[in-house]
Amino acid sequence: PDSWGYISSAFSKSSVIGLPGLRPVGYSVLIRVLTLPARGITQLVAFQHLSGLIVGVVIYAVLLHLRVPRLAAAAAAALVLLDGYAITLEQYVMADTFFTAMLLATVLLLAWPALQPNDRLRDRQPALVSTRRAVFVGLLLVLTVLEREAAIFVVPVLVICLLWTRAGWRPVVALIVAAAVPLGAYAALVNHKYHVFGITAVSGWTLYG
Repeated sequence: PDSWGYISSAFSKSSVIGLPGLRPVGYSVLIRVLTLPARGITQLVAFQHLSGLIVGVVIYAVLLHLRVPRLAAAAAAALVLLDGYAITLEQYVMADTFFTAMLLATVLLLAWPALQPNDRLRDRQPALVSTRRAVFVGLLLVLTVLEREAAIFVVPVLVICLLWTRAGWRPVVALIVAAAVPLGAYAALVNHKYHVFGITAVSGWTLYG
């Protein structure tokens, strides 16, 4: 039933993608784009498998960059690349695979200034996140929330991360504003159609789930 909900929103009878009430619209947009020109679901699934492979490779490459032993890096990547549940989800019309990739990209974008081998950081202050980077992180997080609204819980985590690393008030405000303004605008659209101000028309129930 989840897959049918995504597909029916993506291939709405109108010229634009329908605004769903139960789920955010992000994955439906990807379905519409990644199945062009002939609305091929096989094509979408292929992109999802490719996305899963990219996530595993990125994890492996980042850990090698951090001078983690090659065997340990391979074991961490294997949790994604060889996990039967992850591979099964890639086979379905479900948002989980792209959501995972975008969440990983969001976290890496924020953490990258600090993700340097230990010997390079000796006798140096921790790398700080710039205001511009914080804005990009906030916007990427918006796209992630529009894939699955559970990502909204990542906002306080990233804010705490910035505070913990003493990034300063500008990046914190920039991240919050960059995330809040587009999500507020989307919630206004949902409110206009369903008379519920939220990422979905049933935000409390789906977030609880």
